[in-house]
Amino acid sequence: MPSSSTSKREVMDIFNLKAETKQTIGGPNARRMRHQGRVPAIVYGHGDNIMCSVAERDLQNLLITPKVYLIDLEIDGKVEHVILKDVQYHPVSDRPLHLDFYRYVEDEPITIGIPIVLQGYAKGVQAGGKLIPASRKLRVKGFAKDMPNFLPVDVTNLNVGETMLVGQLSFENLEVVDAKTRAICAIKAQRGAKVAIVEDEPAAEGEAEAEASEE
Repeated sequence: MPSSSTSKREVMDIFNLKAETKQTIGGPNARRMRHQGRVPAIVYGHGDNIMCSVAERDLQNLLITPKVYLIDLEIDGKVEHVILKDVQYHPVSDRPLHLDFYRYVEDEPITIGIPIVLQGYAKGVQAGGKLIPASRKLRVKGFAKDMPNFLPVDVTNLNVGETMLVGQLSFENLEVVDAKTRAICAIKAQRGAKVAIVEDEPAAEGEAEAEASEE
């Protein structure tokens, strides 16, 4: 059966970001900040909530990427260790309207959606099938120090017609929190694809003749 890869993973990268506290809240103030090129944000969890804003130009490398980061958010000179929990986008322009940052502590687990990277040359692909990814990320729970940049999934033993499910995966020091029946990827049959079958070796010529003479 196919299984996940448990090879050594790189620890998740840290993204450095600066923010400024805002003294007033509400619609008019938020709109004014956006016109000034800033995005309203909130920091919550493990302490007091902090209302702040971030320069929109500083968010490009954080938002327009499949990568996920641990974030060191500097607010008026103090660094908060956070993860990006939610982003609200404008329905037409797709510009960020609001950010939710969750403050984490090193000795308590956090839950993050991490990109999946399929690895290996699947048997089903070698037989002519097509590898179809079904999930881009998995939500995992663990300590910040154990969070990787990506989750490697070995598809080498996946055959034509087979589907890899979340329940078949395991990662060191991490708990997968998505449903076990969720599909990760599958090998779809194409014209000319063959399922790998192990056949019995034919009997030696002498053995075959002996069996025939006994009948």
